[in-house]
Amino acid sequence: DVDWPCWMGGMSGGGIYWIDAGSRYVGAVNSHGWGKPVETTRIGACRLTAVKYDYLADTWVPGAYSTSVRDLVPLAVQADSAIQAGAGITGMSYKVANSSLYDPPMTVYPVDVYLSTNDNISAFDTLIEHHTFSWDFGANSMVTVNMGAPAVPDDTAPGTYWTGVILDLVDNDTSNNDTDGWDAAQITVTPLCGNGAWGWVGGVGKPGLFGTPLLSYTNLPVIPSSNYVLSVSGAYPWISGYLIFGFSYMNAPFDKGRMYPYPDIVLPIGVDGSGNLTLPVSFSADSTFCGVNAWVQVLFPNDPGAIGSKQTSQTRYVGMTFGQ
Repeated sequence: DVDWPCWMGGMSGGGIYWIDAGSRYVGAVNSHGWGKPVETTRIGACRLTAVKYDYLADTWVPGAYSTSVRDLVPLAVQADSAIQAGAGITGMSYKVANSSLYDPPMTVYPVDVYLSTNDNISAFDTLIEHHTFSWDFGANSMVTVNMGAPAVPDDTAPGTYWTGVILDLVDNDTSNNDTDGWDAAQITVTPLCGNGAWGWVGGVGKPGLFGTPLLSYTNLPVIPSSNYVLSVSGAYPWISGYLIFGFSYMNAPFDKGRMYPYPDIVLPIGVDGSGNLTLPVSFSADSTFCGVNAWVQVLFPNDPGAIGSKQTSQTRYVGMTFGQ
């Protein structure tokens, strides 16, 4: 009756079962529901008789699942969500299910890995890796395949992409040999950090009580995670000063001995008996540095306690751009 409270429900095709002595017995298949909302509803179910069971076991299942040919289906590709162009996609794995009733022997299976602008993985996408895996599938069994880190091409534009796999084999149904929709992994590709450059923004150093220092550099591409050398010369022997590193600058010598806005990174330094200093420099490989401009200056205040002193021996600044 439509007024009876009924708490049965579920997805169409689900089994309605009872448990007897620890064994589960399906007596009907859920079909549809109707009735009043939420608390009083009823369902339509198809009773599973002995005749219907025999048909499922002897005709329908063998017809739907091959007993003589494997049917492998790749599923559930996993990958880390953000990858820099030119780098490898880390954290990659996928599952492969044998959806047939056939038990194939141990086999080496070839797999192609693709990068796509949509979640419909196909051979028209960008092939980024080919690999194989070996497995002895049983009937209706599954395996998880952990991968290496296939590289995203250097020229890949930043944006949203999907990565997935295609099993490169012939089986019972080749239409399900790729990962589509939720079985493809969505990733974000960030820009490649290529070569940058140093460049003079100012001229020679500004004279003060402690000489006219000059800041020079190694003329190498500025790439995060690489090492560079800054050199100071022209200062008086054994004096102390400061190295200033900032991400902005004023288009004039730093009369007040500071970057703008202040403060940036200020480090104490000292020159040798010839008024020289060599400074090894390295920067993080974090891709957030890509395309960033930075400036470096060295100063030796007349009054060691006053960084902002106008009377100071200082270099004009050197600018550099990290790779982008």
